[in-house]
Amino acid sequence: MTTNPKLDGRAIQPRYFYGWYIVGVGILVNIAGTFAFSSTLSIFLKPITEELNVSRGAFSLIRTFEIGVAALIVPLLGPWIDRHGGRGILVLGVLMEGTGLLLSSLVQNFWQFVLVRCSLVIAGEALLGSLVINVTIAQWFVRKRGRAMGIANLGTGIAKFSIPLVAASLFVLIGWRGTWAVFGIVAPLLVVAPALIFVRRSPEDIGLRPDGEPPVQSLEQRPATGEASSATQRRSLAADTVWTRGEVLRLPTFWLLVVTFGIASVGIAGLNLHIFSYVTDIGHSPLMPRRLWAPSRSRSSARHSYGACSPTGSISERFPASSF
Repeated sequence: MTTNPKLDGRAIQPRYFYGWYIVGVGILVNIAGTFAFSSTLSIFLKPITEELNVSRGAFSLIRTFEIGVAALIVPLLGPWIDRHGGRGILVLGVLMEGTGLLLSSLVQNFWQFVLVRCSLVIAGEALLGSLVINVTIAQWFVRKRGRAMGIANLGTGIAKFSIPLVAASLFVLIGWRGTWAVFGIVAPLLVVAPALIFVRRSPEDIGLRPDGEPPVQSLEQRPATGEASSATQRRSLAADTVWTRGEVLRLPTFWLLVVTFGIASVGIAGLNLHIFSYVTDIGHSPLMPRRLWAPSRSRSSARHSYGACSPTGSISERFPASSF
């Protein structure tokens, strides 16, 4: 008689939980999304403004428009992810971003650059943003959610440091147009295949449970041991509170978080957009900002990334924000 591995409590669990493949895709998604960040765009500010004969103030408005476009797109993503998962959104997003970056290498006028950035590029960045991959990861992890999201955010920390440096090097070798083209090719290569192969909406879709927990039947049938009790495991899964959109919108805490992160993002975006041009304006060569920028950004990115996955990610699992 054949035993069903999904119902038999004695069935051997997979050595590696499938959710960690989702986390690996998250790292790649976060790297690809950085191609459209302000820290990357800053490398192109001076050559684009000089060649297209536009002021830096006008160029800076692009990022303002981009933030507005993203703000309109992101609220529509949540319901879609809940119903259909994030795989299609990630693939569409990186294809839009890659197409936009390729077209950025061909623009001849500033209005063309604005059109490409505020449509394809920023829409792609919004679809590749942390919302999509974090919500997907949240479906796969409950007890280890902080750890999983922290590891996925390693991609952002690594890319924020390395991609501007790579962009500066490519700019010297092949110019700003060639650099955009390279990024437009690399971004889809990083995401499309892994997303199509590995990303699934939830563990239940393939007969698994969050965090790789054994099936419910096996938890009830398993005898008590010195390990963590099945009751504790069930409570950890049940502790994941589900909020409706209306309930969240009525929470003052939600709006405090929105305002706090919004203000921080605007300040960081402005600084990142102009820092490279500032360093070259005071007399350094285009390669000098890489040497000046690398030590500080590498340390801060390393601290941010390592802190996100260990120990901050683990701390968030033991002491959720709701407990404070």
